[in-house]
Amino acid sequence: MTKNKEKLKFPGFPPDWDTSFWRYPKRLTGYWCVLSGSEQKILDFILRQTFGYGKLSDKINSTQFRTGIGENNNGVGLNKKTIGRALRGLEKKGFIWKRKVSYWVNEYGLVMGSKRDNESKNGVKKVKYGVKNIQQGVKNGDKTIKNNSRVYSIKEIERIFSLYQEKICPDSRLTREGKKLIAERLKEYSLAELEKAIDNFSKNNWWMEKHSRNGVEWFFSSEGQIDRFINLQPSPGNKEEKLRRGTYNPEEDKIE
Repeated sequence: MTKNKEKLKFPGFPPDWDTSFWRYPKRLTGYWCVLSGSEQKILDFILRQTFGYGKLSDKINSTQFRTGIGENNNGVGLNKKTIGRALRGLEKKGFIWKRKVSYWVNEYGLVMGSKRDNESKNGVKKVKYGVKNIQQGVKNGDKTIKNNSRVYSIKEIERIFSLYQEKICPDSRLTREGKKLIAERLKEYSLAELEKAIDNFSKNNWWMEKHSRNGVEWFFSSEGQIDRFINLQPSPGNKEEKLRRGTYNPEEDKIE
């Protein structure tokens, strides 16, 4: 169970509710009746990580459904067995698809209907949710980069780089290659996940000492690198303190 989860109390919906939202497909309201409670929770989680960040699929660690992703996501409050059963149910009912990425990580995507499915019986087109509409929602002047599964803005790249400068290396430069690599990672991770990777890295003394000046290209070089930093733990103290706590790792004394 997430730390202090039992103490969480909903503070109420925000007064600026008309701007504090992410896209939720209207079509689902006609299919709530076929979903169990656990399936609805899991589907909402996946929708938040996909439509909520302007993409059609996302790579999710097996524990993230339980523990959450980022600062404001505390997971679904279900055990591993129930989560697995709900995911299989959503696949069987045609809401999602799954692709294995690694032992712990799967890519979950939304099953998209055909163009004809988005037209009503009288021929009037319904609102089509997805990447195209999300792109149209970008404010004027906010340039975007588009690929098959993700639409993201230059401002997102600059936001990630600005956080990297603030927390890891203030005198780093955003090179053309750096922009390209951040863009690649934005195809695979949400903004919250990349921000978590940067924050975790900045709180680990060994990584900061050995690699903080390696540059943006090094930091965002691969998915494996980002996965490592997302799961990186903050430094509890010096070597003696780690030995006392039993958390010392000899590998930390090696330069990678």
